[in-house]
Amino acid sequence: RLQRGLLLHRRGRFAEAIDDFTMLLEAKPNAHEVYYRRGLARHQLRQTEDAIADLDQCLKLKPDFVDAIYVKGNIAASDGKADEAVLLYREATKIAPTHAASWYNEGNLLFNQDKLLEAIECWTQVIELQPNLFRAWNNRAAAYAKLGKESDALADYERALSLNPGFAKAWDNLAWLLATSEDPEIRDAVRAVTIAKKACELTNFHDWSCMSTLAAAYAEAGDMEQASSWAKRSREVAPDE
Repeated sequence: RLQRGLLLHRRGRFAEAIDDFTMLLEAKPNAHEVYYRRGLARHQLRQTEDAIADLDQCLKLKPDFVDAIYVKGNIAASDGKADEAVLLYREATKIAPTHAASWYNEGNLLFNQDKLLEAIECWTQVIELQPNLFRAWNNRAAAYAKLGKESDALADYERALSLNPGFAKAWDNLAWLLATSEDPEIRDAVRAVTIAKKACELTNFHDWSCMSTLAAAYAEAGDMEQASSWAKRSREVAPDE
């Protein structure tokens, strides 16, 4: 029954998985992992109260079950309870310092709160645990850039792209850095145009932000006609705000 439920869950058939987990719990009411699995499925169906109840029951039976704490953090984050989520992620990493997903998500929340040094610390932990996680390199680069540590940002963006050349966001971020940096050793308008074009190509010229970056790169390169053209195209597809 557990294996069937797990298979259904992997296939995205969450309601059917919940039915199997519920039947299993009737026979094994102290199976903490089954409460976790059912809570996870309920979370994915946005049944938040029931999901939290299952996760709490899992933790009542096994207080150090890290994945249940992590999912509770995700639920809090999705509900806009950033401070609560951070505390849950920290609880998870205190129990299991190698829980990279908790470090990563905590970094995201701290970055959004402009707690940049703390965010960098989290993503550095992630990189040490999973050095090929390109998103962690990109995110740390963004934090470095906001702190004015542009050489570090440049190195991290390039590392992210070496790990995943198809990651459009890193191309876009790197192009913006090269086009707008006040450091003459970092600023490179010609390269910024080339890299911004790559970001636009990877997003099939549908991403307003990438096209806006391309406009900025052309402006920095002194080609105001192209800058104006891409700025207009960006506004055509951008949301109103």
